Amino acid sequence: IIHKLCLAFAVGMKLFQDQRGMTHQLTGLLVFALAAPIGVILGILITKVLDSTALDITMFVINALATGTFIYITFLEILGPEFQTRHINQLYKTTAVVIGFALMALVFLEAVVSTQSTGDMTIMRHLQLL
Repeated sequence: IIHKLCLAFAVGMKLFQDQRGMTHQLTGLLVFALAAPIGVILGILITKVLDSTALDITMFVINALATGTFIYITFLEILGPEFQTRHINQLYKTTAVVIGFALMALVFLEAVVSTQSTGDMTIMRHLQLL
C-alpha cells in the first residue's frame, strides 16, 4: 500500500507537468484509478479458472512483470531524471534514497520476523501481493 502513495504522487506530478491538455491528464488519471480494481478482478478470475500448476506459473509471470515494471519506473522514470538535475546536492538525494530503501527493508523484515514468530502466513501473502 505504501508504494501506491508514492506511485500516485509520481503519476500525479507527471500528469500535472504534461502539456498535452486536460483530456490527456484526465485519461491518465482514469487509467491509473482503474488499473488496481481491474487487476483485482482479473486476479480473482484467474484463481477461479486455472488449476494449481497453471495458476503457479501464471502468478509467477504476473509477479515478475509487476516487479520489473515497478523497478523500471522507480529507477528510470523517477530516480533517473531526479539525479540528472543539480538543484539539490547529489549527496542529499542519495541519502534520501538510501533511507527510503532502508525503511522499506525494515518494514519487510518486521513482517518476516512477525510471520516466523506467530506462524501466520497472512502477512507474507499480503506482502507478496503488494
